[in-house]
Amino acid sequence: MAELQNGNYLCPLTFRLYDQNGTLRSSSTTTYNFGKYFNGTGGTGGTPLTSLTLVNGAQDASLNFNTGEDYNNGTAITINNGLRVQSTAPYQIKVKSSAANFSSSGPSVIPLGAVKLMSSNGTAGPIEVTHNTISLNNVNTTLMTKNGWTDPNPVYYNLKYFTTANENSFKNARSGIYSTTLTFTMEPK
Repeated sequence: MAELQNGNYLCPLTFRLYDQNGTLRSSSTTTYNFGKYFNGTGGTGGTPLTSLTLVNGAQDASLNFNTGEDYNNGTAITINNGLRVQSTAPYQIKVKSSAANFSSSGPSVIPLGAVKLMSSNGTAGPIEVTHNTISLNNVNTTLMTKNGWTDPNPVYYNLKYFTTANENSFKNARSGIYSTTLTFTMEPK
């Protein structure tokens, strides 16, 4: 039910009456009508409805440097509709890494700040949202702020990870796989 948008839904029902021999004796069809109209309790002092989920592959994003141009010009990956949010109250989304640097099996170190993250409205994106471009960090950093109350239907945000042109942190690093764990949190505004 959480995935359903607010509105009316129709469900056709057929009732059949059989005798002890399995012979159909009577049949009746009707349409059951039900509605989902949840507005949450956020504006009346109760607990607002809130949820945040990474979807569409956003749980495991990878930036790849395949050519010299990727180092010279920067590289990017966008996960369309990668962040799914439901809330009946204003909120802010913050991002924090588990460490100060990307980890790898080699001796090279790449600071988190060499990778940027920005958000934008996805399909069914809300109004009254301020998007920020942030450098990844091991301190909670505000990626976006949603002002104003809203209905509880899910909204989606695009996530774009990117590097800038001629970032020396990548040019001087040894080849390999570098990783970090990011935590997305939703806080009331």
